[in-house]
Amino acid sequence: MNDRPRPHAGGPSLPEGVLLQPESVEAIARRVADLLTAGTPSGLADAAALARALGVSRAWVYEHADELGAHRVGGGPRPRLRFDLDQARRALTSRGTGERSQPPAQPAPPAEPPPASPSSKAGFGQPVPGGLQDRRRRRAQRRAHNQDAA
Repeated sequence: MNDRPRPHAGGPSLPEGVLLQPESVEAIARRVADLLTAGTPSGLADAAALARALGVSRAWVYEHADELGAHRVGGGPRPRLRFDLDQARRALTSRGTGERSQPPAQPAPPAEPPPASPSSKAGFGQPVPGGLQDRRRRRAQRRAHNQDAA
């Protein structure tokens, strides 16, 4: 068998007998973490995490997103929201203890009911011109006529 170290998919392997000290492993791990988080805002929480931290519902967080300093991440019509926990806490305390959010707007009045169907206008059980009973009667007349003609 060949006892030479084989390279890994990510690059060459360490020569046989090389050991890393715990401090070196820790330094490598920190550097990798820094590279992975580079360019992304740190310390930001999503709506669910913010809701848990503030003791409110997730829906409440979305309703007050702008007041809480939401950062919109990504494009499109519904970008993800991220929040700085400290900024959101400051915003929440600056609202004042007696201030309440605005009550929900009154729902719009219902639209006019749809027009009544022809059968309901004529009354229950009454034939309607052009209705189902009228069509059935005409179909029966055509069948009778066709049988007479045959």
